[in-house]
Amino acid sequence: MWNELITAATLLLFLTTIIYKAHIVNNGYHLFTKEYSTVLKGICCIIVVLVHIPAEHSTRIQNSIGSFAYVAVTLFFLLSGYGLNVSRRKNGYLDTFWRRRIPSLVIPMVSVNVLSVLVNIICKSDVSVIETLFTINGFTLMLGLCYLAYYFTYNNKGLNDNTKRVCVSIIIIAISIVTYTCEALIPFTVWPVPCLGFMYGLIIADYKDKIISNLNKQKLFDIHTAVLAILSGVVYIKTKDIMFFGDYVIRALLAISLISLLVKITSKIKLGNSLLNALGVVSYEIYLSHGVTMRLLDFFFPDFMPGFYIFVTLVGTILIALCLNKLDKVLVSGVKKVLIS
Repeated sequence: MWNELITAATLLLFLTTIIYKAHIVNNGYHLFTKEYSTVLKGICCIIVVLVHIPAEHSTRIQNSIGSFAYVAVTLFFLLSGYGLNVSRRKNGYLDTFWRRRIPSLVIPMVSVNVLSVLVNIICKSDVSVIETLFTINGFTLMLGLCYLAYYFTYNNKGLNDNTKRVCVSIIIIAISIVTYTCEALIPFTVWPVPCLGFMYGLIIADYKDKIISNLNKQKLFDIHTAVLAILSGVVYIKTKDIMFFGDYVIRALLAISLISLLVKITSKIKLGNSLLNALGVVSYEIYLSHGVTMRLLDFFFPDFMPGFYIFVTLVGTILIALCLNKLDKVLVSGVKKVLIS
C-alpha cells in the first residue's frame, strides 16, 4: 500500500513537471523543433529508467508505466533519425559526419563506464576493470548501426533521396529482425523493435510540412488515432507472447499508433519548461547511468522499500546525469575541435 502511494506521488511529481507551463496553441509549427525534441527526450528517459527497476523493488504502478519504455526508446530513435536527416541538408554536413557524431555518441558512454569502474570498486564487485571500461551500451550500438546505414546510403551520389530513404529503411528493418532473432544470445538490451523509429524519423523529416499542415486542420483529439492506439494495445496484450507476430509486428504497430497519438496531442498542446528542458538535455546520460545508481542503492540500501527505491533511483540518476553532462560537454567540445579543425 505505502509503496504504491509513494510511487504514485513520485510519478505525480513527474507529471507536474511535464504539464507545468503547458498551453494550448493554434498550430503545430513547434513540432520537431529542437525544443520539442528536448522535451520529449526528458519525458522518455524517465520512463526508460522505470522499466529497469529490479523486480524485487518493483511496484504495480511503476511496472505499468515502465511497460511503455520501448515506445519511449522508439521516440529516441525517431528523434535521432529526424535530427540527422534535417542536419544532413546543411552543406558539407556528411563530410564531417563521423567527426561530429562519434564524440557525442561515444564519450558519454565511456564516461559512464569509468564511473561504473569506480562504483564496482566501492561495491567490491568482481567484474574486471577492462570488461567494464569496454562495455558497449545496446542503445548506443544500435544507434551507431543506424548512423552507419544512413551515412553509406546517403553518401551515394547515384541515388535520389526517395531511393536512399527506402534503402536505409530496408537496412534498418534487416538490422531489427536480425537482432530480434539473436536477442537471446546478446548480453545486453539492443531494442530491436524501437530501432525502427529511426526510419520513422527520416520519413517525418522529409514530409514534416505536409504532416503539420494536416494536423493543423484537425481537432485536438483524433478519434481514429485513439481507436487505433486502443485497438493495438488490446491486440498486443492478447498476442504479446506469440513469437514475432505479437512481440514484434503488433508491438511495432502499437508504438506507431501511440506515437501518432502523442504527436497529435502535442500539436495542439505545447509542452516545455526549464525543468523538463534540463531533463531532456541530460537524457542520454540518464539513460546510460541509471544502472549505476541502482548498483549503489543495492549495495548500501539492499532492504530499501520499493517506493523509496524508485524515488531515490530517479533523483539520484538525474543528479549523476547532470554532473556527467557537464563533463561530457567539455570533452565532446574539445574532441570535436581537434577532429574537425
